[in-house]
Amino acid sequence: MRFQFPMLPREVRCRTAARFIDYDIMSLGALSFPLGEELTEFSWKGRLPGPSREGFSFIRGWKKPLEIQTWWSIWRSRGMLLHLMVTGTTINHYVYLKDYNMDVDESSAYGDQLYDITFVVAKPLQVFTERELFGVANINPEYLRPVIQPNTHTVQSGDTLWRIAQRFYGDGGRHGEIYAANAEVIEEAARSRGFASSRSGHWIFPGMVLVIP
Repeated sequence: MRFQFPMLPREVRCRTAARFIDYDIMSLGALSFPLGEELTEFSWKGRLPGPSREGFSFIRGWKKPLEIQTWWSIWRSRGMLLHLMVTGTTINHYVYLKDYNMDVDESSAYGDQLYDITFVVAKPLQVFTERELFGVANINPEYLRPVIQPNTHTVQSGDTLWRIAQRFYGDGGRHGEIYAANAEVIEEAARSRGFASSRSGHWIFPGMVLVIP
């Protein structure tokens, strides 16, 4: 089944993980489009023409607003895969209808209904067994798990925990976190040099390797 919105919205909003991008549908001026993997949703506000507008030249394929609402309800409740296309733009995606709202336009003499609608871009979900994913057999999966190496820093001449915290965290006041993660190493280094204590971790020495939590 093919559905055509009877009246074009003025703008279509593309919602990404970090930014919004607007398409000016009326003028089809400068169009920008995000990289595919970042894109998540398309949404816009529009108008469904009422019965008094049937036959108007600028109305494309007029249908009763109640009939349109029934279709939308079915698409959403059944999770139907849809193909969304906006002529003249780069919007050409398989989507799902995420949500919509409709309300009668009290100011309209034509019985129009206002709506807002949101589509979410469909992305295929693929599930693999470990054997399929790695193409191997008789190997303990534990050997295939990534090993996460912590950040480390080798102390240089002139370093202090405050300066190291400033470098890694942008906040020297977090030096206590580095000391706590390396207290045993720092204290042992202090004792090996004849100091009873490292004075709360302020004494560190070139060549020491510190873990940065």
